[in-house]
Amino acid sequence: EWTANGRRGELEVQPQWRRYEIRLGPLGPSGFALNLTCPEPAVIAHDVLMNHDPRPLGLAVGGWTFRDADR
Repeated sequence: EWTANGRRGELEVQPQWRRYEIRLGPLGPSGFALNLTCPEPAVIAHDVLMNHDPRPLGLAVGGWTFRDADR
């Protein structure tokens, strides 16, 4: 799921490579912060990739702060 200055939404993550676009609108005078989080625990690699790998898969994505380049 994502949060940006009080707004929130969800992304449906799949094992295939994908591009996700989040339309956040115009920047405010102080910019905004975007945070991506994984609310569910990691899954076992084999359960997704069928590769006999018992290790848990996880995705960690930090947050970004966007600001208008002219300010």
